[in-house]
Amino acid sequence: MKYQLLPVHCLAWTYVFRPAAMAAAALHRKWPRLPRLALDPCARAFDVLAKRRFEPPVQHSSSQRVHAEPINAAQFAERLPTLLSDHALRPSWKDGELPRLLALAAEKRADGPLHFGGTYDATGKMLGCYAFYGQAGDMAIQLQIQASGHHWGATLEGLVAAARDMGCVGITGQTQSRFMPHLFGYKNLFFRYAGGTMVRSRIPEVTEAVRSGDIAIGGLMGDRWTRLSSDDFGR
Repeated sequence: MKYQLLPVHCLAWTYVFRPAAMAAAALHRKWPRLPRLALDPCARAFDVLAKRRFEPPVQHSSSQRVHAEPINAAQFAERLPTLLSDHALRPSWKDGELPRLLALAAEKRADGPLHFGGTYDATGKMLGCYAFYGQAGDMAIQLQIQASGHHWGATLEGLVAAARDMGCVGITGQTQSRFMPHLFGYKNLFFRYAGGTMVRSRIPEVTEAVRSGDIAIGGLMGDRWTRLSSDDFGR
């Protein structure tokens, strides 16, 4: 059918903080009525024994002057289009469209509250930003991550640190071409097939951008932000 496959965007990455707690969280999601007292103590004991194997990685940032901090939805919506501007193929949000999209994304409940963060240099310039769902004792879900230039590594570190400090048991999200090399620097990180991502277009500029991988795709350009993707409407 003349679709162009995007192999990198077909993958999901999962980074494990606490393996036993992550397994327990998965069981609780599948069987919500399962008593936590039956699993959580054993999970905590195992994770204490495995702490050294799953301890936080050494910081990979090229500059210690780059730091991450929480931001709000308005700051995220203001900066994200600029960070995406160096992609040949990217979303074009009209005035007010992105803030409304983020407001709808924040209505999801299954994966915890929606959090935003940004990475900054010493002058206060935002170098990257990220959005993820997360809550203590559960899996963090990356919604969107974007950075400028060579600051993908520092932005990824900020995302991982924010989820870990929140008490999440791990984090998962969709891969992207520009921060794929930085993912390889983490141990206890796994890749899996998440679903076919394909593009079809008769516009030569679009097909060339897809062929070269110069395309911006993330949760806000798909359906991961919708309540229909995860929420249980039967409760």
